[in-house]
Amino acid sequence: MRKSLVLAVCLVGIAGTASGTALLGRTGSVVKPMQLLAWVNFGYNKSARTYNWDSASYVTPAGFLPRTTVSADVILGLGLARRLEVGAVMPFAAKRQGEYSSSGLGDVMLNARYAFLANPLSPVKAALALGVNFPTAGRGQLLPIGDRTTDVGLGLCAHTARLGPLIGHARGAYWFNGKTDSIIKIGNMFEYVVNFDFVLSQVLTPQVALSGYMIGQNLVRGTPVAHTEVSQHVVNALLLVKLAPSLVFRPKVALPVYKLSRGGSYPNFYVGVDVWVVVP
Repeated sequence: MRKSLVLAVCLVGIAGTASGTALLGRTGSVVKPMQLLAWVNFGYNKSARTYNWDSASYVTPAGFLPRTTVSADVILGLGLARRLEVGAVMPFAAKRQGEYSSSGLGDVMLNARYAFLANPLSPVKAALALGVNFPTAGRGQLLPIGDRTTDVGLGLCAHTARLGPLIGHARGAYWFNGKTDSIIKIGNMFEYVVNFDFVLSQVLTPQVALSGYMIGQNLVRGTPVAHTEVSQHVVNALLLVKLAPSLVFRPKVALPVYKLSRGGSYPNFYVGVDVWVVVP
């Protein structure tokens, strides 16, 4: 049983979260100069499946213990100029699997966003994003909160103008992942989000999305390690509720798309809620 648990933990460290990183959590706009964005992303998921390469499917192996994760990503953004924004992401999480548990701060991200398409009359708004993850997670955790690597991500976030009740979003990023404390080089990652907003009123906006990521094989002393690649995708349903002009509440749920995915361990579901405010 312990062997199965350790294997699952290793896969968790490789896979990360199926909904991607906070680098793609925003639209193609940036906050205005001297505006502050404060955002907390709460989440919960439970995993009881790992990928079986022989059967090419996700299964619950004998002795595998379900793992639960409760997370809270604290996201801050500050407008510096008309088109430039800087920010930070501080991910906190608590994990439990059988008799093992861990909690604390994960790998902190610093980021910058530049809105290169920002004309209010333009049919599309878009921003370039740069993110750097730092190895701030705790060392030696059997259930790791972060992979403790220094990673650099380059992203693009865009959204259309409102077309009737519809707004479309497309976001993507490529991450150059670093090495762990040992000799393991984590595979580089591509992540994406395709999202559609259906504006019902000034208060309610249902949203649907497909999101996911693909991670290449790990390298040990430059040699690829078989069956360490991961490709996971989820469908998301969200409801944006604008409680006030600068206060938004957004519950959400996501389900894995097993037919498109392979590798790693996979939560059976994701639920969460986002709360954000812009000041002033």
